[in-house]
Amino acid sequence: DSGPSERKKSKMCCSYGENCYRRNPTHFTEYLHPHLDELYSHQKDGEELKVPSGYKAKIDTDIILDQLQIYRDKGFAPENEIQNAEREKQDTTDKKPIAVGSNIDINQGSGKRKGFAFRLAEAGPYNFFLTAIRDSPPTHKEALSIRFHELLDPTMGDLDSSLQINFMVELDWLLEMYKVYGHESKPLFILYGQEDDMLKDPKSLPHNIKARRIKPSAFGHHHTKMSLFYYKDNSMRVVVSTANLISSDWYNRTQGVWVSPSCPQLPVETDTRAGESPTEFKADLLRYMAFYQLPALQEWMSRLRKTDFSAIRVFLVASVPGCHRGPESDKWGHRRLGHLLKKHATLPSLLSPSERNESWPVIAQCSSIGTLGAGPDTWMCGELRTSMSQRSVQPGDMPQPPPKFKVIYPSLRNVKSSHDDLLGGSCLPYSRRTHEKQTWLRKFL
Repeated sequence: DSGPSERKKSKMCCSYGENCYRRNPTHFTEYLHPHLDELYSHQKDGEELKVPSGYKAKIDTDIILDQLQIYRDKGFAPENEIQNAEREKQDTTDKKPIAVGSNIDINQGSGKRKGFAFRLAEAGPYNFFLTAIRDSPPTHKEALSIRFHELLDPTMGDLDSSLQINFMVELDWLLEMYKVYGHESKPLFILYGQEDDMLKDPKSLPHNIKARRIKPSAFGHHHTKMSLFYYKDNSMRVVVSTANLISSDWYNRTQGVWVSPSCPQLPVETDTRAGESPTEFKADLLRYMAFYQLPALQEWMSRLRKTDFSAIRVFLVASVPGCHRGPESDKWGHRRLGHLLKKHATLPSLLSPSERNESWPVIAQCSSIGTLGAGPDTWMCGELRTSMSQRSVQPGDMPQPPPKFKVIYPSLRNVKSSHDDLLGGSCLPYSRRTHEKQTWLRKFL
């Protein structure tokens, strides 16, 4: 076997230089990255990897840290060449597998980590998880933490194909996640919103991947974050999250992820209108998918019609472009939320009459803020608050004034104390120019 020095001589420098964003270990076996060699020379064994404060990074530092972690895991670093040459000759079959592109062990978790399907069963009836945070070790062991590759765990089913619907997609990272359990060659259809050079050219994509950009409307973006997984036994699973399909969203930012139970195929010749959940999840999902008007989605819609969603116990609230009037207005966005709250939300029966009639606040949390209008009543404390404060009126309930409306949005102190320091603010778009037009928002924070 050739040692690291010989292996190094046989490699060429990566043409992207300091702009290289790859996180596939094979790439670092084939190409040299002198800037990473230099950065790694400043690291200390056993200590947390860091990007020196004086280094002017040309890409996201999260990506650089992941690349340095690959150096550490695979023994590419110059000062460790001799000891790693010996280590590479040893049998590595007893090593725990590593999630490609991540520094989190895929076996890490709640005690001896079970297959994800077992943890999902224990998470019922809510099936709600938060993403594990790379720089927060306690989250690695939390039973209700999740990493993207766990959605592809073999215990969840024998994957046949999948549909990813999202805003931002980092294809290299996504395929690395699929590779963890050997799914990188299975059919994958991607609907995405943000322009991407790798996805827009069909000729550059692997043969098993199709991608279609959903162009933004005049007043919004294609911001859905949903996954559909189809299995060899014809069952399906739906995942809805708050995360883009990019590494930084899944590594060091808290995201919410809802995972459906396994939904089996309906018996042959069953009416496709069957298999509805008590929440009309199936009808709402089909209505949303039909809005795309994409022939390429017909196969997936056919699968959905043949699927039994009766085990699902959540409501799906979708948003689509356009101005919706009449009966259609209660099918989308916050108006849909208000409709469902008015129909199903009741205050606890144990409350006294006076407690039942106290004003309950509406608390909203967001990561980005756009133009809200000249004053609070223009939209936020107008139609949005009206929708979010709906409830089913019970006998004895008195008319109530509009509830207080509060917004949770990170402050500068919050961002500076985050794991990524000020760089963590890159995912919080709210421009000074926009804020200067709506300074009234401060009193609602």
